Amino acid sequence: GDGSKTVIPSKANAKITCRLVADQKPERIAQLIQDHIETNCPTGVTVKVTWEASNKAKPYYIPAEHVGNQIAKTALTRLYGKEPYYVRVGGSIPIASHFQNALGVDMIGYGWSLGSENLHAPNEFFPIENFYRGIRGYCMLIEELADFKL
Repeated sequence: GDGSKTVIPSKANAKITCRLVADQKPERIAQLIQDHIETNCPTGVTVKVTWEASNKAKPYYIPAEHVGNQIAKTALTRLYGKEPYYVRVGGSIPIASHFQNALGVDMIGYGWSLGSENLHAPNEFFPIENFYRGIRGYCMLIEELADFKL
């Protein structure tokens, strides 16, 4: 119940999510985590690990030199007035790997939030100017895609 207690609780729960990178297999990572938890479980403690199918999305990777990224680079250069700086960052958009695996197409997209905005945290925030910048950026991306010639 509410309030502080001077006893050790009889039950505890934890949720773990992982941001996987290219070539990692969700099933293998899940098994490694489960093995680690079970191996390091203190004497007298019982552990039950369950997995949700939705948490087994495959990682997605698109090379920086991919034509879609080059088109996105052109749009971002227009938006900011200078070339973007490439960094590899983690994030999960499960549909991206489905498009890649089932349809054989790659997905390009932008992220507009900054690390200082506490993405997915209880105190997450997103400045309205980034929202409007995102709208302009995606419009520029669509323009660049429309002008692209093979």
